[in-house]
Amino acid sequence: MKTHKILYILLVLLISLFILVAFSVKPVEKTVLTLAVFDTHPSYWESRINHFNRRNANIHIELVSYYNELNSTAHIEKFLLDVEAGNIPDIIYFRYVNPIYDTLAKDGIFEDLYYYLDNDPELSREDFMPKALEAMEYQNQFIYAANCFRIETFMAKSNHVNSQLGLSLGDMYIALDNLGDNSYVFAKMKPNDILYEALHYNVFWDLEELICDFDSDEFIELLQFIKTVPRASFENDKYYNEPLYIAATIENMFEEDSLLLTKVSIPYIHHIGIYKLSYETGINFVGFPNNNCFGGKLILVDIFAMTATCNDKDAAWEYIKQTNLMYVDPSLTHEAATLTLSTNRHTFYDRLELNNKWHAFAYSGIYKYRYALTEEETDCLLEMIDTSSLIRIDVGLWTIISTETELYFSGTRTAEETAAIIQRRAQEYLTNEY
Repeated sequence: MKTHKILYILLVLLISLFILVAFSVKPVEKTVLTLAVFDTHPSYWESRINHFNRRNANIHIELVSYYNELNSTAHIEKFLLDVEAGNIPDIIYFRYVNPIYDTLAKDGIFEDLYYYLDNDPELSREDFMPKALEAMEYQNQFIYAANCFRIETFMAKSNHVNSQLGLSLGDMYIALDNLGDNSYVFAKMKPNDILYEALHYNVFWDLEELICDFDSDEFIELLQFIKTVPRASFENDKYYNEPLYIAATIENMFEEDSLLLTKVSIPYIHHIGIYKLSYETGINFVGFPNNNCFGGKLILVDIFAMTATCNDKDAAWEYIKQTNLMYVDPSLTHEAATLTLSTNRHTFYDRLELNNKWHAFAYSGIYKYRYALTEEETDCLLEMIDTSSLIRIDVGLWTIISTETELYFSGTRTAEETAAIIQRRAQEYLTNEY
C-alpha cells in the first residue's frame, strides 16, 4: 500500500513538474517578413509559403498580394501608393524585370545584396553563372536575385545566314536579297516594336557616365533601316488578335523561305536541340541585326528583391538564398524544373549533364523531340549565354524615344531631325533624373 502511495505522489510530482516547465518555456519568437507578389496569382504562393513556415524555426513569411488579373499595371500603381505611404514590404517577388523595377532601384527602394552574398558562408559570387550574376545587377549593385533565366533571340536558316551568333546589317541585306521578292525580315512587328527590340542590342546611352549619342550616324541609320525594312505586320488581318493563327502563319512563312528571321525564346536547356531538329537545312541563332555580335538577350526569371527598409535584412537574405539561389540537385526535382537555365552555376551544369543523359529522342504524337544536345549544340548554348546582351531600357528614355520616333515613322520628320530632338531630350533626362 505504501509503495502505491509513493508511486502516486511521484506521478503527481512529475506531472506538476511537466506542467510547470511547459508554461515557463517561452515559445521561440519568429522574425515576421512580408513578401509582396506582383505578377503571380497568390494561390501559387500560399502552399509554398506554408511549407517554408512549417520547416523554418526562425522566420515566418506573410504574403502581401498586389496581383490584379484584369489590369497588368495596377500592381505597380498600388505598390507605389504603398511606398508613398511608408507601407513597404520586406521582400518583393516578380516574374520578370520590368523597366519600372529599374526605376525603383534607381530611387533606392531595393537593397544591394552583395554585402550579404560576400559575407555568406554557403554561397559566393563564384557559385553563379557569370553572365547571369551580371544581369542581376543594377549599376553594379546586386538587386535581382533570380532563380533562372532564358535567352530571347531571332533565328535564321543556315542556308541564308552563315554566322552562328550575331548578324550584321550588311549580312542581313545580302540574305534578304537571296530570298527574293515578297520576302520579309520581321513578322507581326510594328516600327516601334522593332526599335524597342533593336535598343536591346545597340548601345546608345551610358547610365554611369550619364551621356548618350542618339544623334550618331549609327542611330540615324537604325531609324532608316526600321522604316524601310520589309515586315509582315498582319495589322489588317482579321485574325490579328488570334495568336495561334498568327504563330502558325509566321512558322509557315519561315518554313517556306518568305521570312528571314523569326523570334524565339530558349527557357529550357533542350530547346536548342528541338529548334535544330525542326529544320533539315539547319538554323542559326543570330539575334537582332547588330554590329556588336550579340546573338541574343538574357532575361531573368523568378526574381526576389529585398527592400531597403526591410524589417530584418539577415533573415530576408536567408529566405531569398534558401528559396531561390542555392544548389538544387536536378535528379530530385520535377522534370520541367530540371531543364530551366539556372543562375546557380553548379545547378546549371548538373542539369546540362543530366539532360544529355536522357533518351536521345522522345515522341509525342507525330512530333519528334530530341532532348540530349550534341557537343556542337552545347557549345552554341554556352556561347549564346556568354555573348548575350544585358541591355535594359530605362523607362524614361523609352518614353522619349517612342514619342519622338512616331512622327518620323509617320513621315512628318526626317531621321536626322528626330535623332537631334531625341538626343537633346534624352541628355536632359539623364542629367536631371540621375
